[in-house]
Amino acid sequence: MKPCMDTGPLRAYLDHACDPATQQAVAAHLEQCATCRAAATALAAQAVQIAALLPAAPVPPPDVALRQMQATIAHDLEPDQVRTPTRRTSPMNRSFTPMRRIAAAAVAVLMLTGLLLLPPVQALADQLLQIFRVQQVLFVPISDERIAELKNLEFEKDALFVSPPEVTNNPAEPAPVADAAAAAALAGYPVREPASFPGDVSATEIAVTDRTEFAFQVDADGVRELLTVLNITDVTVPETLGASPITGSMQPTVLATYTSDEFSVTLAQGRSPELSLPDGVDLQQMGVVMLRVLGMEPNQAQALAATIDWSSTLLFPFPADIQNLQQVTVNGQPGLLVTADGETNRRAYHLYWQDGDSFYTLHTEGRIGRDAVLELAASVR
Repeated sequence: MKPCMDTGPLRAYLDHACDPATQQAVAAHLEQCATCRAAATALAAQAVQIAALLPAAPVPPPDVALRQMQATIAHDLEPDQVRTPTRRTSPMNRSFTPMRRIAAAAVAVLMLTGLLLLPPVQALADQLLQIFRVQQVLFVPISDERIAELKNLEFEKDALFVSPPEVTNNPAEPAPVADAAAAAALAGYPVREPASFPGDVSATEIAVTDRTEFAFQVDADGVRELLTVLNITDVTVPETLGASPITGSMQPTVLATYTSDEFSVTLAQGRSPELSLPDGVDLQQMGVVMLRVLGMEPNQAQALAATIDWSSTLLFPFPADIQNLQQVTVNGQPGLLVTADGETNRRAYHLYWQDGDSFYTLHTEGRIGRDAVLELAASVR
């Protein structure tokens, strides 16, 4: 069934671009119209993927990307920004924006990691033999001093790219589906759902995005310039770095929202993006570069890099001195939990974890506490 509202007004509503009266009117309509609510769910799902893979401006250099990630998380933690809404809003609208921020931050770091894992090119672009696919996450704390240093770094962001990341295929519009089985059939992989909620769920909305392919090409001299500015002289950048585009793809992502009178839960899940790399890349060497950029001493970076499988590991930097960030475990896998300030039983939580080649982001609001959030995440099987 065709939605009552056009795509434009729905996008404006999700982006909070409407005047207050229109915003309230659209929210009221979505409460009553399941068709438009499903369409808005699909648009929000698309926004998650586009925000992560195709920023409005060229993907920034590592220092800026890192600073933006820290600012994003800090924004989610600001009491004035993240509180339980006092006005009547759609549960879907409350859930998508913070979740979109944390998902975009996570994938932005993945893109940053991919940038620093670029190989010396020994083959043509159509002779790509290695696949970099994230299967585990290593959370790396960053000191306030390093964050300040990166924040004040003087570096021209455009210098890192010959061509910035761009989507190279034509993804279809996200598709609302009836249930998890339909989502799995469309996404092409098993879709997991929470088995345990802190109360009865009154509504469930699920949407599936299309596969997205992207490409970018790095300027090796720009990478060297960045390392020089950071005074990193113990690592080298291959002469052939950036001689050919790096290509990647992201499989469909499934976004499900579960609501009740007491809480709202949004779970995004998908397969990790793939980066296609030419044969001969020294992943460990480039991993050392990444650790050095994050502020690790040369000997420590070399020792840690030697213990990591760089063909499948994502470094996820986070501020070491923020109390509302906590490393947790979800079904034996490391995760990062972000807690927004607010009343104890009405705080918003954001949780990211990786299980094999699958990633999950969970956002909750309402009457659901920290322990219940972790129990809910553990029930996703």
